[in-house]
Amino acid sequence: MAAGNYDIVIDQGADFALSIALSEDGEAINLNSHTVSAQLRPTPSSNTLTATFTCNISTRKKHG
Repeated sequence: MAAGNYDIVIDQGADFALSIALSEDGEAINLNSHTVSAQLRPTPSSNTLTATFTCNISTRKKHG
C-alpha cells in the first residue's frame, strides 16, 4: 500500500483531530504492523519544517 499525502490547513491556535477509516473491498484494513507520522509546515508548499509528530493508531468497532 502506498503512503498517503494530505495537505490539511489548520487555523493557528485551533484544536485538531482527524479520524480516518481505511477499508479495501468493504473490509477494514489491519494497521497493527504500520506506523503513522505527520509534519507541520507554515504552508502546504513550504520547505520549512516546523514540527514532526508521531500518531496513534486505534481500533474502533463500528456501531450500527
